[in-house]
Amino acid sequence: MKPPILSLLRDPSVARGWTAREWADTMPRLQQSGLTAHIAALADRAGITAAHIPPGVRRQFYATSIDSDAQLRTLRWELGEVVRALRGLEVRVVPIKGADYLLRNATPALGRTVADLDILVSRNHLAKATAALEAAGWGMGGEAVHEGNHQYPGFVHSLRATQLELHFQVVAEGGAVSLDVESVIASAVPQPDGVLALLQPTDTVLVRVAHFIRNSRTVSAFRDLLDLRELVEGFREQDPQFGLALIARAELVGLGAALSRAVRDSTELFGEIDSPDLAAWARRRKPSLSGGSAMALVPDGCAVPSFGTRLRRVGRMFARMRSAYPPGKTLQVGLKVLQGKSE
Repeated sequence: MKPPILSLLRDPSVARGWTAREWADTMPRLQQSGLTAHIAALADRAGITAAHIPPGVRRQFYATSIDSDAQLRTLRWELGEVVRALRGLEVRVVPIKGADYLLRNATPALGRTVADLDILVSRNHLAKATAALEAAGWGMGGEAVHEGNHQYPGFVHSLRATQLELHFQVVAEGGAVSLDVESVIASAVPQPDGVLALLQPTDTVLVRVAHFIRNSRTVSAFRDLLDLRELVEGFREQDPQFGLALIARAELVGLGAALSRAVRDSTELFGEIDSPDLAAWARRRKPSLSGGSAMALVPDGCAVPSFGTRLRRVGRMFARMRSAYPPGKTLQVGLKVLQGKSE
């Protein structure tokens, strides 16, 4: 039997008939995945009133919603400070992940919790960007950028203690997937401020897909798949042919297998995605990326996952690694990951 969190995320209106037991099973899972404020916003949008929600749940919804609102306001403020720092330098800054969703008012931004601001900059502009950010008060949190990495060590502002991640790749090099970042940046839509540029809708989804494949052994993978579903359905409301455009873009940039895997996993968790073209294509296309059951990604709500959960996650991790590494190296790399060592 699937945990009730999946039906809630699929259709928040089911909460109208929920028992205390279903809420008790779901709330720790929402908290573990950082989705409490998000489902509070979705429930409100679905017309779920206080009468349908137990008092303890209402208090958690209220508290996490306040926290999310504060974080999103800070994120928007920091975006403005980045614009101020880089204005006039002819550096195109592309917000990604939470910042991207916030700017385009996408569903995944509702009740989102964010730890930092993620921006993408061309390698050709890294020197100018880092110098300007440091002059504006952001200090780099590490000594150097290791070869094959995808971002600088986190920047922290000296006065506000806010964090900024400066990416020059979407995912680290040498993994199961890659993305032509220069093409993504070049096709982004410039904003009136002269600094920021908004990703094309297809690239917004594919950045999430690449992040999911790279991090499919972590707790963030569950949120990645929910983001994928909500992004696709939101973009399809604006363009009924969005699924076809996404397929074409994914195949063009070499993420066809990754998109197929992500759509299949999202379907296993949350049901059929509201894009018939995309759903049918994902069923037909044989993905080259193995991954095991997506049910292993469902948060268990425990501070320490059960043995069975850990075993399923390890199995999923090795299944992914078989697609990313030669047979002789899979076990070697997997053991390093399990021991907490870097790849």
